[in-house]
Amino acid sequence: MAAVLDDEQARWLREIAPSITFSSCDATGAPSLGQGIGVRVTASSGVRVFMVEARNRAAVADLRAGRPIAVVFTHSPTLRSLQLKAPRAVEAALEPGDREHIDAYVNAVVKAWVYAPEPFVRKLLATGPGPILAFEIEPTAAFDQTPGPQAGAALPGGAR
Repeated sequence: MAAVLDDEQARWLREIAPSITFSSCDATGAPSLGQGIGVRVTASSGVRVFMVEARNRAAVADLRAGRPIAVVFTHSPTLRSLQLKAPRAVEAALEPGDREHIDAYVNAVVKAWVYAPEPFVRKLLATGPGPILAFEIEPTAAFDQTPGPQAGAALPGGAR
């Protein structure tokens, strides 16, 4: 399958440390919502999203059941937003360096959110209690979700 993310989008995810919100649904279609605490673009232009299990129980259950996932990445200072969709997410073991990557992500968000008190941001993105999980997706669609006239537009190469 061809990569949905282009080089610029992959670079943006690696370097900007956008806020991460993801969603799925249960068997009845009821939505579940979660918060990521880090992202890593894989070698195949897939995306690995990190999360704290205890704060995302419903969404984690839906992802473990093989339900679809949508992930929105938003750079708070500019509101640039990218949405990726995939038919499922696969749980993956943490790899060496993932915890350091998550810590660097949290520190970058703290710097980006200059309008919020640092203790609040660190509490919001706390890496506990409980285990940190990683789910990998191979996006099949990408959308511009930046507020404005292009919000919701499929991105080139991102609508499959």
